[in-house]
Amino acid sequence: MKTYQLSIFVRIIILAVFSLACFSVIGRDNFLLGTFLILFRWVLFLIALLVFYLLYKRQSKRKWKTIPIATMLILLLELSWTNIGKESLKASGKTTEISFMTYNIFFKNHQPKSSINIIKKKNPDIIAIQELTPKLKQLLDKQLSSEYRYKKTLAMKGTHGLGIYSKYKITSNEFLYNSNNLPYAQVLTVSVNKIKMQVTNVHLASPAIAVENPNKFLPLYLNNYEHRKNQLARINGKADEEQFDAQILLGDLNTTHYEPLIRELESQWVDLHSVSGTNQRFNFPNSAKIPPILTLDYIFAKGKINPVNAEVLHGGGSDHFPIYGKVSI
Repeated sequence: MKTYQLSIFVRIIILAVFSLACFSVIGRDNFLLGTFLILFRWVLFLIALLVFYLLYKRQSKRKWKTIPIATMLILLLELSWTNIGKESLKASGKTTEISFMTYNIFFKNHQPKSSINIIKKKNPDIIAIQELTPKLKQLLDKQLSSEYRYKKTLAMKGTHGLGIYSKYKITSNEFLYNSNNLPYAQVLTVSVNKIKMQVTNVHLASPAIAVENPNKFLPLYLNNYEHRKNQLARINGKADEEQFDAQILLGDLNTTHYEPLIRELESQWVDLHSVSGTNQRFNFPNSAKIPPILTLDYIFAKGKINPVNAEVLHGGGSDHFPIYGKVSI
């Protein structure tokens, strides 16, 4: 049977796609390679499939056909391994429903009443606030005091203030601080009908400095990524220190859904929106000029929890849309 010789250009494409697949899988925990894998996995797969089809039609040599097959298998095996490694929620026989909201309320919020109206309309049981300033805290305390008997807040000028407002009793509270003595997480224990629940309010290191310096974007963003990774490692360490019936991690992670950090997080937590989301998950920016194009805020869960729903709430005076979720425990 006659076989056709491949051009150097085709050989380069075959080897390049195979190499990209191998390197991205091997370096899946690296920000650049891992992000490339998440964004372009199916592009590489389709190119490999197309190349195999063309080689098959042209009756090319077997050794060249095996390379695109190997490329597709590598990509599929990594995806299968990732899915196997994802955390799952344990079924709960309880029927107590608890609703949560995470809201980066924006320290420069010029329409705080609009944001408060969203909170009041959804009326969640527990609210996690990021970028809580003294002025915003004063407004929230005044507007929410009748519904939320329990609160733990640390209001600060700028972007580092954190706060939890709860209808359920808060039995412990701890803030985690970065090297500049600024809080990036708030870890609480909440008692819900004798159920011991941990709630962690998170605001990871912002990559704003990278965005504001495009000529140094990559090194600054990589540095920020490592900061966020280290902060999440400490948060996960706190989550493992004690046994809880249910655990919730929510807040502004400053991490897009295509970064490897989210994949790592999903090996220990379940993204509520991925299992019970009811609308588009993008929640940033809240702008009149463009629709939201990124996901920065999340609600994660672990333990004996049944997910009910999760959704992005539109409106408000912040540059973020809040995230609302409901579970039963």
